[in-house]
Amino acid sequence: MKKSKLIVTASLIIIIGIIALVVWFRIGFKPTGEKYFQKAQKLIELKKYDDKTANEIISNLKKAVEAEPDNIEYRGTLGAIYAGIERHDEAIIEFEKVVQLNPEVAMLHFLLASQYSIKGEDNKAISEYKKAIKIQPNNSVFHNALGLIYFDQNKYNEASVELKKSIKANPDNWFARSYLGNIYREQNKFDLAINQYEKSIEIKPNNLSAYDGLIEIYNQKKMHQKEIKLLRKALQIKPDDEGYKSKLETLLRK
Repeated sequence: MKKSKLIVTASLIIIIGIIALVVWFRIGFKPTGEKYFQKAQKLIELKKYDDKTANEIISNLKKAVEAEPDNIEYRGTLGAIYAGIERHDEAIIEFEKVVQLNPEVAMLHFLLASQYSIKGEDNKAISEYKKAIKIQPNNSVFHNALGLIYFDQNKYNEASVELKKSIKANPDNWFARSYLGNIYREQNKFDLAINQYEKSIEIKPNNLSAYDGLIEIYNQKKMHQKEIKLLRKALQIKPDDEGYKSKLETLLRK
């Protein structure tokens, strides 16, 4: 056989061998961590929330992570499980690693920020929320979350900016409107507050936080007939609320 034919034949054998390896890898071979991840996924799908199941899920996910330390899906799922069972320190460890591995995914920064926020590490939370917003500037949820941290810090101007951006991105965000109403109420901008509370209720009719804000404003303004009307509506939503009952009885005795 001529040398050129031998080279062609050898090349074909190599190519066929490579194709066979690729097919075998994709169909017949699974990475070491995959089998543990699949076990964890099946347990998660059962939606059983007892300690034994949770520990088994975590055990499988940890084995998957040990096998493939840079797998974002494995670590992210483990972090989410830790967060769900309120093991926030461990969730933070996993989310920090995931963010290092893939810093361009906004949701990963958001998840890490939410854990920092729960732990009361506001500065770290703010930093991560800002990173998420930089990647997705029109995400209503991200602006909402950052606005709430500022609200809790009594930084009403900063909170207002973020909540307005949240509403601009999603005009039906009743939650952001309620908190924006709270800010305006704290600043004695009652007409602006009433407007936001009413829009919030229009979007979500059983939103008692907006009712509470309106009731407080009308009480301060001594507009008791409107206050009575709102208390009655609130009691239709939550009939057993002793606070609403007491306020209504007091007003009706006047």
